Amino acid sequence: MAEPPPVPDTAWLISLVEKILDNAISPYLLRAEVSELAVALKSLGHEHPEGLSGAAAKGTLTANGLALAPDMAATCADDAFRTIMFLRGTRAAIADQYAQGSGGPVRILYAGCGPYAILAVPLMLVLSAEEASFTLIDIHPESVASAERIITALNLADAVFDMKVVDATGYLADPDFSADIILTEVMQACLQTEPQVAVVRHLLSQSPSALVIPQEIRVDLVFADPEVEFSATRRAVAGQSAQDGRVYAGSVFILNNEAVFSWKNVSGSYLPGLSVEVNHLPDDRYQPMLFTDICVYQQYRIGAYESGLTFPRMLESAEKISSGARLHFQYRLGDNPGVFIAAVR
Repeated sequence: MAEPPPVPDTAWLISLVEKILDNAISPYLLRAEVSELAVALKSLGHEHPEGLSGAAAKGTLTANGLALAPDMAATCADDAFRTIMFLRGTRAAIADQYAQGSGGPVRILYAGCGPYAILAVPLMLVLSAEEASFTLIDIHPESVASAERIITALNLADAVFDMKVVDATGYLADPDFSADIILTEVMQACLQTEPQVAVVRHLLSQSPSALVIPQEIRVDLVFADPEVEFSATRRAVAGQSAQDGRVYAGSVFILNNEAVFSWKNVSGSYLPGLSVEVNHLPDDRYQPMLFTDICVYQQYRIGAYESGLTFPRMLESAEKISSGARLHFQYRLGDNPGVFIAAVR
């Protein structure tokens, strides 16, 4: 049997994390550091050295969407801008919650932690157990086992209240761990496929006073020329606005605390979305697209093209959308969730 890789130096890891968390350094300059962090955590977790089989290799299709396989979840760490914004935003949220608290640690429920617990372990390294206490959950036992090995190797067990193998949409809150922060990133662009909406809705119903990270996810309808929009030049410039060749129609679905509470009495397979009116479209080249904007926490945001989570997607529509049309949107729940046009007026 091969010898396990050496444990990375803790002081070096802390220095790396502090650099990633430094607001004075542009996230665009830290891709190498995020990659080093992921490699270090992988070496500690010995991520599936013999490979995966069955559901763990393919992911798990739940009643509320696809739970990525541990190997695929691990690759999310390589989405550097996403990882940095989530880490910085979560740290800021913990600091604010701690300042407002009663003296105990801020309790963070991390749903869908994946094999590296990439949004928690780095913060455990730079925060004391008196400041933050984590409960980590994931549907895949391989992910929980890997995260546990990492935490043990780094002597971070004092920062962990509990670890559970459980579908987040079936998690029952521990009466001894009332979450101050619900941290979850189980999503794809436009809130399609994965169960982010269902997970937030379920967990927030049990901890209604908790702060959810990300604070808000907004899906917008934009009309643009696909050849221009998906060109290498456009993709290289993140966050371009409607003045850059786009026609902004409006937000069609928003996920935040206020929206979740408004769905309290909504049952069935669909959640209400928003309605938008289509303004004048310059020509037939302009096609409907969905853009995702993520507010992780306060000023920590992820805009168009800054992450795989915010790449635009074409909007599937059964009919051609013309200028002056009013579109009514809904969100489909179930094993294939996503935003869709419910009616055209």
